[in-house]
Amino acid sequence: MLASAPEQYKLSEVNWPNTVYRYFTSQQGQVLCRDEDYITHNMVASSVETLSSSNIAESLYPSFYPEDVSVDEVNQRFIIDGLGTYEWMLLETAPNGSPHLRIIQLESDIPDNLQNNVDPSDYLIEASELIEVSIYDTWDYDVFNDHLFITFDGHTNDFNEHIKNHFMQFGAPIVP
Repeated sequence: MLASAPEQYKLSEVNWPNTVYRYFTSQQGQVLCRDEDYITHNMVASSVETLSSSNIAESLYPSFYPEDVSVDEVNQRFIIDGLGTYEWMLLETAPNGSPHLRIIQLESDIPDNLQNNVDPSDYLIEASELIEVSIYDTWDYDVFNDHLFITFDGHTNDFNEHIKNHFMQFGAPIVP
């Protein structure tokens, strides 16, 4: 790849690091995270058992409710005019043992080029609050084995900047 680069990107001398480390990692179970200044919503429902599309929409989107909200209790969905269609599910428990509400924006409301970027919204249900959290599922390094990882030692002769620019020319994603 280095030899096929245009003249302006060719390197006069390449000094490779003495050691390149490769490691394999995995996450064995779900991990729950919430920001230090996490967001909470007052839950309109009196209990987890009485959650409905209507009271979830009212709890999370009070400025739209009820005028701009349509609900479908049978399919556990609600539509916010101008925002999209959402489907909810009550999952058994989050990793900390609390009831867990997951809301997904249905992909038909999202442009084709963004559909793979849709993440669910997760909420812990504690007392009368819905607490915004992130839940990360288990994963294994083998899932990512199609990526090339390159590391360099230091900024000797601006080597990192040159190689970064070289890879960017080919459209390679650069993650600092």
